[in-house]
Amino acid sequence: MLNEGTVAPNFTLNDKDGNAVSLSDFRGKKIVLYFYPRDNTPGCTRQACAFAASYDAFMSMDIVVIGISRDSTASHQRFAKKYNLPFTLLSDPELVCIKAYDVWQEKKLYGKISMGVVRSTYIIDESGVIIKAMPHIKPDTNAAENLSGLASNMAIIRDSFCCYMPTFWPCAGNSLLATSPFFGPAKCAIIDTPLGTEELAHWEMLGTMIYQCLRGASLAEIEAAGLSGYYTLHNHAVFPSDPNGVPFTTAYIQATGDPVTDLVEDLAAEQKARTAYEHIMSMTNDPALLGPLRFLREREVVHYQRFGECLEIVQRMVPNNNEKVRFVANGRIVTTGDGCHDICPNMRL
Repeated sequence: MLNEGTVAPNFTLNDKDGNAVSLSDFRGKKIVLYFYPRDNTPGCTRQACAFAASYDAFMSMDIVVIGISRDSTASHQRFAKKYNLPFTLLSDPELVCIKAYDVWQEKKLYGKISMGVVRSTYIIDESGVIIKAMPHIKPDTNAAENLSGLASNMAIIRDSFCCYMPTFWPCAGNSLLATSPFFGPAKCAIIDTPLGTEELAHWEMLGTMIYQCLRGASLAEIEAAGLSGYYTLHNHAVFPSDPNGVPFTTAYIQATGDPVTDLVEDLAAEQKARTAYEHIMSMTNDPALLGPLRFLREREVVHYQRFGECLEIVQRMVPNNNEKVRFVANGRIVTTGDGCHDICPNMRL
């Protein structure tokens, strides 16, 4: 794999329709460039379909998705048509780009060693520099990992609090949106995943969709949607409030200092978020909204699983009712007993 921080090699390859496409064509945009072994194979199909399912979300952030394999343009055309793949597929039968990006490597299958394309992904920034190199990625999770990683440049926030605030935004026409968790930082220092960054990114995605829905709406449409009071105060700006127009306040933040209590609150918040997305999805038929909303709903399910794993870890850290464990803002753990240190010896203060 090429190193992060290096300039991505330029290339010119043909897409499924035979059009020449160069990396430099997308200068000024972030690019997810993924290499895969072969069209229509099980893993490559699942990976491509996952990118297709999240395509609207990538588009909402002006991110380009490009897939490259050795397959012919005709194969790409059949593959894209069969699975309704909306993103760019490029053909590299001569391995020019594949070798330039160092993904043509030895592979071992059933004891036999051969050369082939290693499933890999690069994220390239607006200036053409590789900012993330991911070798040997999993086809089922690659799209979601890329989207969540790109969704926000905000710093990871680690603390032990949670806020759930469903906010409903009627839009012009027959679409209805809901923001889900307005602010949900990472709740457990043990699980080293940027959930806080992703939740903040969800807010950005939802804000973008809300702005797009309201943009161009006439005063009559705004009034018909019941937003006349909102428009009077905020015009077309995105402003966090509950369904009754009550603004977000810190009163929504749930933080008791007890990790079990706070994690259970987090689990409930993720399920409420999932439910809110499902309700909103049932009230819109706009494909430009359904794609991102499906992605957001899936991420709430993943967050629920991560918090469940964290809760299991915390419960193992407390072997009896006489021991207490609490988290502090810097992500370290303080305990009144030794149960925590048995599992996390490097986290002793």
